[in-house]
Amino acid sequence: MADDPVQEVVDAVFRAGALLTAEFEAAARSVALTKQQAAVLRALAAPQPIAALATRTGVDPSNLTAVLRRLADAGLVEIGPDPADRRAKVVARTPDGNATAGRFEAELRAATVAVTRLDPRDRASLRDLLHKLTAGGG
Repeated sequence: MADDPVQEVVDAVFRAGALLTAEFEAAARSVALTKQQAAVLRALAAPQPIAALATRTGVDPSNLTAVLRRLADAGLVEIGPDPADRRAKVVARTPDGNATAGRFEAELRAATVAVTRLDPRDRASLRDLLHKLTAGGG
């Protein structure tokens, strides 16, 4: 059977995804977060409505509520009314949340050896190709 170049690309993307997911999870554990908590905290660079956060992170809204509750209990986020829509809620990182997010980002950068092994030109090419691959949304 001849090699299938499309399948080779698919397999390589899946292997890279598994490797990067493992590195992301390790960085999250190093700052006492779950993968979902780290993804949510990372996405909160600025305060935003919970509905927008769910869309941005891809976390199901029913799961997001539990993740946010745990982050709030840990003092990493605050949840309050949305000034633009009193029926909605806005979530923001606290100072401790900002510090934890910063530590997570540092750990993630150190952990992502698969990406840092690439020279800058290859990283830029990979980024551009991945953007093209994901631009169509599937």
